[in-house]
Amino acid sequence: MLKPGLRDEALLALLEPGRRPLVFTRTRRLARALRLRVAELRGEGVAVTPPIHTFDAWLLENGPKVLAAEHAGGAAGRLLLTRAAEQLLWERVIVANPGKLPRELLDASALAATAAEAWRRVRVWERPGNDEFVTEDVDAFRAWLPKFEEQLEKGGFVTAADLSRLVETAIIAASPAIEIPSDLLVAGFERWDPAIRRVVDAFIARGAKLHEDADPLSRTPAPIHLWTATTTGGELREVALRIRRLLREAPDLRIGVLAPAVAPFAARLERIFEEELDPVGTSGDGNRAVRCFDLSTAPTLDSYPLIADAIDLLSLPSRRVPFALVSRVLLSGRLCGSARGAELERQRANMGAVEARLRRRRAAVLSLNDLGDVLRQAGIKGAPDRLARLTSRLEEKAAPKRSPSQWRSEWIKRLEILEWTSTVDGEVEGLAFKHWRDAVDELAMLETVETSMSADEALARLRAICGAMQVQPASTGLGVQVLDLLDATGLEFDVVFAIAMTSSAFPAPPRPNPLLPVRWQRRQEGMPRVSVESERELAGIVWERVVRSAREVHASYAVLGDGDEEQMPSAHLDRSGEHPPAAPQPWWLEAWDDAQREPRPADVAGAARVRRGSATLFAHQSDCPFRAFASRRLGAEALAAMQPQPDRARRGELVHDALKHAYGEIESKTDLDGLSDGNIDEHAQRAAAAAIDANTEFFADALHLKASAQGWLSALVASWMRYEKGARTAAWTVESLESSFTERFPPGVADPLTISFRTDRIDAVDGDGILVLDYKTSPKSASVWRGERPEQPQLPLYQVLLSILGRRVEGIAFANVAARDRCELTGLSTQRLADKLPAPSAKIDYATGSRDWQAALDALARDYLAGVTAPDPRKPSVCKQCRADALCRIRETAGADADEAEGDE
Repeated sequence: MLKPGLRDEALLALLEPGRRPLVFTRTRRLARALRLRVAELRGEGVAVTPPIHTFDAWLLENGPKVLAAEHAGGAAGRLLLTRAAEQLLWERVIVANPGKLPRELLDASALAATAAEAWRRVRVWERPGNDEFVTEDVDAFRAWLPKFEEQLEKGGFVTAADLSRLVETAIIAASPAIEIPSDLLVAGFERWDPAIRRVVDAFIARGAKLHEDADPLSRTPAPIHLWTATTTGGELREVALRIRRLLREAPDLRIGVLAPAVAPFAARLERIFEEELDPVGTSGDGNRAVRCFDLSTAPTLDSYPLIADAIDLLSLPSRRVPFALVSRVLLSGRLCGSARGAELERQRANMGAVEARLRRRRAAVLSLNDLGDVLRQAGIKGAPDRLARLTSRLEEKAAPKRSPSQWRSEWIKRLEILEWTSTVDGEVEGLAFKHWRDAVDELAMLETVETSMSADEALARLRAICGAMQVQPASTGLGVQVLDLLDATGLEFDVVFAIAMTSSAFPAPPRPNPLLPVRWQRRQEGMPRVSVESERELAGIVWERVVRSAREVHASYAVLGDGDEEQMPSAHLDRSGEHPPAAPQPWWLEAWDDAQREPRPADVAGAARVRRGSATLFAHQSDCPFRAFASRRLGAEALAAMQPQPDRARRGELVHDALKHAYGEIESKTDLDGLSDGNIDEHAQRAAAAAIDANTEFFADALHLKASAQGWLSALVASWMRYEKGARTAAWTVESLESSFTERFPPGVADPLTISFRTDRIDAVDGDGILVLDYKTSPKSASVWRGERPEQPQLPLYQVLLSILGRRVEGIAFANVAARDRCELTGLSTQRLADKLPAPSAKIDYATGSRDWQAALDALARDYLAGVTAPDPRKPSVCKQCRADALCRIRETAGADADEAEGDE
């Protein structure tokens, strides 16, 4: 792992017979690297290496031993609080003593985390004096501090921040709980805080010999190759491509990808690196390549599907289960119990079908009994019975509050009923399950602070514990290591890629704790993130170590940030070697050799087999040919999101139905002119009532909304009728409402498309001419019909198809019924109707427009029929609406910067 000679002298000294060595490191990664190096020097397994720990892990291991020795010696027993218990204790203190802070605006959980960090700083360094400048926040913390210490004294508690002083005292007092090493090596620390210094000094006072860590600053700095990318996505992909080329030539290279902070773009980096460094795996080949990079950002426990599914199962109430929760439970497959193989796949497919059926029902909530009935009707065995047993237990064991340990036992029983543990499969899930048991044990330990809590509170605490617990399977022997710059201290590489090296990220901006006096924090030696000067000094040391840790260093940054803001390089970079990278190629366009190149047929597009559709087909083909291919020919449309009902689409249906009822009674301009305002209100109320009665299922989840929805609907219909009465001065007669038509298009094609469409309303105007109206509950203008690829080709398509059917279409218009004060008729018409139709915001001649629509729609139809399916979005926002980019891979084919519009969640 390390080059010969680096630290070897100190490490070899630790291996001499009779030695009792101890090694402290700052990171687990360096501890693992040193264990591997010692094993290599010793020629033995890692298990027999001397004790090598991170300093924090060593304190957490030995602190409880000191507390146990105190109790054995007759002293009153003290208990080490877990981090979750300490957080809960701080929350109680803050809520009970808000001081001058506005109680109603307090985020107790976030404030408790900040207070816990301030407490750690106070205990590691010292307590600020009373002569410091005091803000309102600092004053509040000063009031909380004695209350918190009182709770610690009362409960006999010790926090993790107290461990360094506790262990120091035990070492000086020669407590048998702490073994005194003969040799001590402290590796990978850029600066020592008082906690590690007091422990090391105590060991030295007891005779331990401190070995100096190898100083990398004495080595020759590597040459730096600096380059820029337009965006972060382009930078990440270029780095991945360069690494791929290096590994192709020398697979055993040790490569470090270092960033000031990896977390902000970790998801993007992982996806791009998997695509470029593991093309076999991402292409879905059965012979998956071995992942060659290790990402240091460990996921939290609740991000593992096994654990997220367990929390979902524990969230199930017997009644009124939200559909979002039902959907996740069904699609997770955790209700399949012990089914395996083909039976498991069959049950998962059936549950997916059940989820889609429930989604179409638009039921926002349902009970576990209802869910069990639906599963039973779908032929799924086992799951309905388990849900029934869970329902019985929920109703029988209902209790407003329980102790944390009782909740632990109850939740274990519920998961056993659902056979959740039978789904644990593989090494990763096994690791997650092991830490899950630690998490529920930690929840039970909250009983030392809180004797009882409600189910919701207990589950929230469990979520918080899982969200704070980082879990990552051990990875050794991976050639590419991705980690933060500071965490790379002490590690050696052949090549380093320092990425995201912007002035705003490196040095890191100072973030002093707001609950402690800022000036006091700046005076404390080694306190992190307290001043610009200290961060600049630390960044200089870190960067010097980085450039001396490898033979070759590549540094880069993106000139544009995620918000398109201009970025500058870090002051620690030399810009003399700056150059733009070559445009990267996706891995499938740069085959490694001819043997790996997948044979492909000639580039002849396949004709469309699906030749029936509606205006939606043209809208999708106009948006992007691949979207039409995915939605019409593959049926790969995204499922509709479940929303409170009636949602936007159903409110639109209510408006359409109400207007249909209203104009079924009022058939002409003459009829409308003969109505007074009172008559209009009466007609609108009847129309609204009829629409609500015809769609009562829209309110199945919220019957109390029917009356208010009816009032809203009648007011909207009345406003539209008043608008038409005043704005449309020429005669018109309603010819049809919600009429359906079918026509073949385009003309002159041997096997054209069969288009079915339904017009909202057609008015007879000017003799035998007609005006086609389309109701819209969000305002639209004629500008959406422009160009070779119109944004909304629906009304132009109606105009063209009705003309083919022999009708004289005098105009098309949007009837914008957005709100009571925003009713408007806008569109295009012939000259003789133009003075009767309000002019659109876009000045387009109707005759010219008609010819353009005909040509544009004809071209779209022919492209679809010819099999034109290339990803070619009309504008970037189309890709967000489509959500089929996993199939078209538009981000990769568009180049390195195409995926930069994507953010990390």
